[in-house]
Amino acid sequence: MSWAREDELLLQYTTDIVTVVDSAGVIRYQSPSIERILEYDREELVGEDALQYVHPDDRGHVERGLQMALEDPETVASLEYRFRHADGSWRWIETVRIEYRDAQRTDELVVSSRDVTERKRQEQRLDAVVSNAHEAIYVKDVDGTYRFINEYGAQFFDMTPEEIVGKTDFDLFDEESARQIQMLDERVLAGEENRITEATQYIDGEEHVFLDNKFPYFDDDGQVRGLVGFSTDITDRKRQQRELAALKEEFETVFENAQAGLVLIDADSGEVFQFQRLNPVVESVFGVRSEEASGRTPREVLGEETGAALEANYRACYERQEPLTFRETLELPGGRRTYQTKLAPVLVGGEVSHIVASKLDVTERERRAEQVEALHGATQRLLEAETEQEIADIAVDAAQRLLGYPMPTVWLVNDEGTELALAAQTSEHRELLLDTETDQPTHPRGDWLWDLFETGETEVFESLAQERLAADVPVDSAIIVPLSDFGVLSCGATEERTFDDSDVTLVTILGQSVATALRELANQRELQRKNEHLEEFTSVVSHDLRGPLTVASLHTELLGDAVESEHLDAIRRSHDQMAALIDDLLTLARQGRSIDELVEVDLESIAREAWENICVNDVDATLAVEGGRTVLADDRRLGQLLENLFRNAVQHATTAPDDGDPSVRVRVGPLDGGFYVTDDGPGIPETERRSVFESGYSTAESGTGFGLAIVKNVAEAHGWDVSVTDGIDGGARFEFTGVELP
Repeated sequence: MSWAREDELLLQYTTDIVTVVDSAGVIRYQSPSIERILEYDREELVGEDALQYVHPDDRGHVERGLQMALEDPETVASLEYRFRHADGSWRWIETVRIEYRDAQRTDELVVSSRDVTERKRQEQRLDAVVSNAHEAIYVKDVDGTYRFINEYGAQFFDMTPEEIVGKTDFDLFDEESARQIQMLDERVLAGEENRITEATQYIDGEEHVFLDNKFPYFDDDGQVRGLVGFSTDITDRKRQQRELAALKEEFETVFENAQAGLVLIDADSGEVFQFQRLNPVVESVFGVRSEEASGRTPREVLGEETGAALEANYRACYERQEPLTFRETLELPGGRRTYQTKLAPVLVGGEVSHIVASKLDVTERERRAEQVEALHGATQRLLEAETEQEIADIAVDAAQRLLGYPMPTVWLVNDEGTELALAAQTSEHRELLLDTETDQPTHPRGDWLWDLFETGETEVFESLAQERLAADVPVDSAIIVPLSDFGVLSCGATEERTFDDSDVTLVTILGQSVATALRELANQRELQRKNEHLEEFTSVVSHDLRGPLTVASLHTELLGDAVESEHLDAIRRSHDQMAALIDDLLTLARQGRSIDELVEVDLESIAREAWENICVNDVDATLAVEGGRTVLADDRRLGQLLENLFRNAVQHATTAPDDGDPSVRVRVGPLDGGFYVTDDGPGIPETERRSVFESGYSTAESGTGFGLAIVKNVAEAHGWDVSVTDGIDGGARFEFTGVELP
């Protein structure tokens, strides 16, 4: 193929690649620009199949494009494909023009192409940016129709980009939102609107806040073709801003109204600690306003000693980067105060920028705690007191020295029960009485203090007006607590005073302790009186009954030597039963309800000794002790308990009905937390097990009815629990639990 010289000159310098291919795709001519652009020798390509140089993935649509062009070149506007470079790499080629070689040769096409590799790379980079951007990117024409939108933008509408193209904002947003968007777009296209705006819009009723950046784009003639938009969804950010604003408002409310003291400290890299803000509680305690303390160190505000202590704690919190809780006592302008303090670091980027200090004033709470603890000690002394006067003196001392009331008094009912007499007072109260030359005062029946005593209710008087606790003694305020049936405790002052709930509670507790001590003392005296009567009774039993019984027994034996009578054995049995009854009565009367000293006792040794003591040689009875067990007990009282149980088992077995087995087998053994004693006798009916430990209960003709009562008393004296149930072999089983083991 030959070209005119003028054509050759044009082809030599054109920037396009001009190629002539026939209907089979064979290259018939190649312009010189191929050597500069793709570095092929142009003659080398002539006669080659052009499709062999096209990327395999692009050959299909290139081949279809050539076939369409052979039929009508005007039907193919352009083609893009990858073409192999002489070095083996792939270059993007764009065919920009296709036409017949001449009107007579429609089997050959002249193809004009250019290298668009760099443009394609830029498009790919742009596509990557658009596809992966976390904002909506879109293009709309002047009518508001979408021509492009990226995947991120399309997801707001649960649609694909292809589904959105061709739609308008009225198809996608709520009507009001679409109308606002349309108005904004018109101003942008007219160049009247700031490009970046914040807009609240609704998609399917759900609110979205977008930060929009919109600007017009133009054609080659400078005419506006539409607009390009970038929209960032800042809904979460705006919500967080609102929440942050609400939190800030809440913080301000809490900071200003908190009952605890709050301090914000600037950490300044841990070198210098400065107050930044104080809440009103701390302002009153530190004696300085927040504005005055701001920017100053604790030493500058509170002095060297107190400031140094605070800064040391702040530095510890800064270095540990974790909350600290501790108790501190500070000397402050308002006095010495004790605080429960918590320091919390504020971390920004892993560094402590500020420290928040929370201070709860526990001065009064600790003082009350000390008072309560002191009351416990006073209560112990009250219970150890031996006279009413000693109790009254301890109560006055506790009220004045421990609780801080200046003029406490104790008034007790006299022996006749006709008036309240002053039993104990402070030295101040005594001096006032002397100054007024007042006799020892009393409050008889019908007097205001007696009436209060009879109500039994605590009364608080912050102003006694013309009434006086003691005649001519100016007590103007008082808490008065009745002491049960014994009198009243008054904690008064010579000036009007406001008592809080803690004051009333502490005085009431003291009054209850005094009443308890007085009641215990009265009970001890009543018990002593009963013991004296009991001692008289045991003396009568021991001397006045044993004597006649001994005489009667002696004469019965003498009578037995003189005569023979079947009635003598009945008399002897009655005498024996009377002697046993006297022994049991004396045991119950003389044994204590508690045991002072416990020792380690071998249960088997004590059991066998007790067995020997009941003299069962003439009875078919045996004892078995199972397992070794050592218990802490009073060995004499434990032996007494076992003797009574063994005697009870033998008596009931030998007095069983005629068709019963008169023999008895007794076993002693350990159980969890104690021990048991069981026999194979007739047992105890379930309906009678509640009453077997009562004095006088017995089913044996020769029994005194006190044996099991003694067992119960011994067990209770040790602090043990005792119960009765069925034995494994029938009979009765007594179980003792709560036994202290070494």
